[in-house]
Amino acid sequence: MNARFEQLLHGLIGLDAESVGQVVIERAVRQRVAALGCANEDAYWLKVHNSASEQQALVEAVVVPETWFFRYPESFAALVKLACERSAQLAGARPLRILSLPCS
Repeated sequence: MNARFEQLLHGLIGLDAESVGQVVIERAVRQRVAALGCANEDAYWLKVHNSASEQQALVEAVVVPETWFFRYPESFAALVKLACERSAQLAGARPLRILSLPCS
């Protein structure tokens, strides 16, 4: 696989190819080559390099398509309770800060 696709994805979304594996990127490129009827990866490169919509299609072929962020409502109920308690403890001295580390 040509590293240019990895570099493109890194530039678009900050993707580290090692985090998803080179195989995932290779598969996504093959899928997009087939979907567009390109003769080869070089022909696809010309399309993806010059098309924002195709860049988005490639990104979507690589990333996890869904998340279960809200799968445990109890977690959010606990967060609300804790946030209310901490906010009361701060008594307006400073804003309550919450760090969210999403992942898919």
